[in-house]
Amino acid sequence: MDLGSVIVVLASIGSVTGIVAMLIDKRFGGRDKRLEAERLLIEQQLAMQAQRLIELERHNDQLEQALAWHRRLAEAQGEPARSLGGLGDVEHALRAPIGR
Repeated sequence: MDLGSVIVVLASIGSVTGIVAMLIDKRFGGRDKRLEAERLLIEQQLAMQAQRLIELERHNDQLEQALAWHRRLAEAQGEPARSLGGLGDVEHALRAPIGR
């Protein structure tokens, strides 16, 4: 075998290997790209959910502060502090005579 034949054989092997590598990439590369896109989308959704959770916690804190302020205001006006949404208010309203 002379040098020219060796070069032709190596080029043939390289070409076949390149073609096989290209086919494998086309076959499985699309799936990798799709999975990467899905991963990025899920990360974005998680980031949005985390931001939403932070906003809801901040809003909850604001509501708790407003509730505390209203309770202090009611106590300052001499009204007893009532639990919001408690059954005590409903029972009190049911026991009160009608027409008062």
